[in-house]
Amino acid sequence: MKLLRLCVLLALCVACSADDLGDTGAEDAVDQGDGLELDDGFDEMEGLTELPDVNTSRLCVESDDPDAADDQIWIDCSVETGLLGLSSPAPSGPLVVASYNVERGHELAEMLDWFLSQAEIPDVLLLSEADRGCSRTDDEHITWAFAEALGMNFVYAVEFLEVTGEGDTVTEVCEHGNAVLSRYAMGNVEAYRHTENVSWYTPPEERDDSWTTRLGGRIAVSADVQTEDDRVHFTSVHFASGILDQAVREAQAEETIAVNADRPSPVIIGGDTNAGYYILDLSMGSTLDGITQSYFDAGYSDAHAPFDLDARVTAHEVGLVLDLIFGSEGVTFADAGICGDCGDFSDHYPIWATAYLP
Repeated sequence: MKLLRLCVLLALCVACSADDLGDTGAEDAVDQGDGLELDDGFDEMEGLTELPDVNTSRLCVESDDPDAADDQIWIDCSVETGLLGLSSPAPSGPLVVASYNVERGHELAEMLDWFLSQAEIPDVLLLSEADRGCSRTDDEHITWAFAEALGMNFVYAVEFLEVTGEGDTVTEVCEHGNAVLSRYAMGNVEAYRHTENVSWYTPPEERDDSWTTRLGGRIAVSADVQTEDDRVHFTSVHFASGILDQAVREAQAEETIAVNADRPSPVIIGGDTNAGYYILDLSMGSTLDGITQSYFDAGYSDAHAPFDLDARVTAHEVGLVLDLIFGSEGVTFADAGICGDCGDFSDHYPIWATAYLP
């Protein structure tokens, strides 16, 4: 693969994702980037068991009047939790972990059919770009649909409020975010909007007759999954995607590392990292990508490291390696995979690996 093509793909990649929490089973509001207090205990998650009306049970205060939002990034949202899986701990042994940017969930039925057709359903699934009550995805709660079909509990946090309108009138507000799903008991739920973030908001005076905009910013959502032996902490991420946002992406990666630095349990972090430079590092043996290098410097490993470069692409439309699963020191991976036949479902491939805990 020639360097020129890689550089062109990089520019395309970081732009490609540009299209890219009431009593509704909600936990406390999202932390606004000031850090988290860690607890050695396991605070078992409570949550919904019946699908909420996603058109009336919004998770963000700003849904009622988005133009009156006090801040374009720091929106006031609750974290939603659902109990559609087991309440028991995971058995001793390895866990199968998958990560998938579902591109809002446009091809929901096809994605679910693919997961259900597999010999083994993941123990933990990290989702990004999951819609909640958006007309573009038939008002589905995409995370709930995955949880219900696969028999999983979940925690979901709003990344953006997607706002559409005509003239001066808002015609739709819906929610779009990230989630951690688990077949087994979950607890110690957390979410934090990244301290370093980029606004996607367009001021009203710059809108055309028909317009779309976003309130909010990139967010990490996480939870412990209880096992018979201990527990493991999972975080679902979706880092900034703008072509000039590399420093922001790196800061967001470093924040997830810092938040988990003193975690008493193993940590697995996965999702769409938008690490556009990583393919250059993989092809040339360089260390250009600050996102992945931050994880490696902190002792994390890449679940798909043994793959040949040609088999590593996860964002198939631009030929780049953006979706990654990292394990903290002591976590090892085997039987990793990337569904190269899933290109019709999303602009990203689902990825997975079996995680062996220390």
